[in-house]
Amino acid sequence: MSDKPNLEEVTSFDKSKLKKTETKEKNPLPSQESESGRAGGFQEGLIWALFSMWFGIALNVVFFLFFIFFPQHLHMFFRMEGRRL
Repeated sequence: MSDKPNLEEVTSFDKSKLKKTETKEKNPLPSQESESGRAGGFQEGLIWALFSMWFGIALNVVFFLFFIFFPQHLHMFFRMEGRRL
């Protein structure tokens, strides 16, 4: 093997033998109009995420308080047949 590549094939290449093809971009870049509308979607997503986080915390607090004040109802959520606290 030599250090220099063989350029014979490249120099004798004939472009006229190539077929003409139509190319179409599969994933076009979004336009600026759609990008400006996307910022509002981000804010709505953030509001939804904060609301769902708050709702999850509030639901945990409600269950915690329910089980603190009404421990006899634990069997409804956990299989504790015949056992009392």
